[in-house]
Amino acid sequence: MNFSIRCFSFWVVPLIVFSTIVNSQSVSNKAWFPLTGTVVLQQGIWSTLNNPAGLAGAEAFGAGVFYKNRWLLRELATTGFGLVLPAKDLAVLGIGYQQTGYTAFKRQQAGISVARRFGSSVSAGLRFEMLALHIGEDYGNANVFTMTAGVQIKLTSQLRWGMSVFNPSQPKINDVLNERLYATYKTGISFMPGEHAEWNIQVTKTGNTKELIIASINYHISKRIGFTAGVSGGAEPVFMGFSFISSRFEIATVTSYHELMGFSPQLTLIWNKK
Repeated sequence: MNFSIRCFSFWVVPLIVFSTIVNSQSVSNKAWFPLTGTVVLQQGIWSTLNNPAGLAGAEAFGAGVFYKNRWLLRELATTGFGLVLPAKDLAVLGIGYQQTGYTAFKRQQAGISVARRFGSSVSAGLRFEMLALHIGEDYGNANVFTMTAGVQIKLTSQLRWGMSVFNPSQPKINDVLNERLYATYKTGISFMPGEHAEWNIQVTKTGNTKELIIASINYHISKRIGFTAGVSGGAEPVFMGFSFISSRFEIATVTSYHELMGFSPQLTLIWNKK
């Protein structure tokens, strides 16, 4: 963790100081990275895989794909896609899918989300999803149907809070061994010191494991170029990435780093119908 603190001090602290005194472009509300960072606070297409409440602000059809190669190991690579479809003024619908693994071990997750705004400050969403686990050599398969509920609330003009609960019913995945899929709780708060930067912190709790804390900053260098960086108490201690935004496309890359395991690059592409 010392490495994370050093990297945070070197890269992020100067940016925080700079962001408080320079006025630039507004922070994008789109979720650049579906598998990295403070995802419970994200808004945009990748809320189809994270906090479904983040879909509520979508105004047009959008589609995205991503690829992440964890520690540059093909067997741990994750791919996925998301679709967002606003249903006039009623709600926003979303479809998300991701897959991790290879022939001998594969984990798949697919879900359908619905989200809606309640007034100008509150967004809420639900996702109904299926998880499928495959283990080769006759170990068998396991399928679980579950859900995720989430909310995001604009507390003030500068503060925003979010929370999501994945798998609250904790169904069994193995009746013989009485194994259950644990629930995951995420909560976080976002602070915008100006129109150009956003600071986030997220706490995650799964089962009886220790809480995981992630802190990040999003910053717009210019109208089209964005920057993100952060630290985590988990398996990816530091991460950093950039995004490029055109009229309809967003291309983003982020790389996390572990002292022993190395780099975990991720690439995303989002298309929005304006």
